Amino acid sequence: MNEEHVSRDQFEGRRAVVDERFSRDMERLEHAEDKLNDLQRLTIVTNELVQQHEKQLAEHEERINTLERKPVSKAERIEMIILTAVISALVTAFASGIIQLK
Repeated sequence: MNEEHVSRDQFEGRRAVVDERFSRDMERLEHAEDKLNDLQRLTIVTNELVQQHEKQLAEHEERINTLERKPVSKAERIEMIILTAVISALVTAFASGIIQLK
């Protein structure tokens, strides 16, 4: 192998450059780790918010369905009362002889 000898000054100069690059890279990695941790926390919070939203949405759907069924039930009751009144009036009219079948 070809061995190349470097002076102490050259070694120290190269080492300083490498140390400076390493230091910058470490700072970048630490910054990236911090950002990743922030992103993980945000993801957890977002998932919790989505779950809460889905729960609230389900509750709202249930309430809306209940409210939508109520008017139908009232309408059916009113219809039944009117139908009962008409049938009762007809039966009463037949029974009292107001309406005669020929």
